[in-house]
Amino acid sequence: MKPNVLLIIADQHRLDALGCTGRFSIRTPFLDRLAREGAFFGNAFTPCPVCAPARQSLLSGRAPESYGALWNNDFIPTATVRPQEGYHTAALAYAGYRCSLVGKWNSSLNHPPSDFGFMDHVDNSSHSAMIAEKYPPLSYRNGWFGEPSPILLEDSKTHWAAARACELM
Repeated sequence: MKPNVLLIIADQHRLDALGCTGRFSIRTPFLDRLAREGAFFGNAFTPCPVCAPARQSLLSGRAPESYGALWNNDFIPTATVRPQEGYHTAALAYAGYRCSLVGKWNSSLNHPPSDFGFMDHVDNSSHSAMIAEKYPPLSYRNGWFGEPSPILLEDSKTHWAAARACELM
């Protein structure tokens, strides 16, 4: 039986924001358990401080500047690595793995996740639709500065995405 592979990418999540690093008194028991029982990369660095090119690099093994992607393509159209150029998810799918993606796909404007070996894709738009239906009308006043959320914890984007990932597994 082939081993399962679970890759969690937490954009804008610094290393010291994990309890297992012991740097601050932050409690992240589930991520700490994954780090303890799985793999933990304490010296991982991004090839680009912008999320979409960093994801493309992770999937392709190529540096973003090698194909001209230095910004998020949902803001400014940019080049992306083509599916036939060797994404490891396509190689995993070819080897019989069922690859699933839960979350935002902005790695290519021209190719859907299925072109890269993903058989399932649960996009954030599904979460947005659920929130719009369950919590009308919902508005926030503080924008990026935050405020208490009126959304139940289990309906938050992180909990919702985790539940979708568990369903797929």
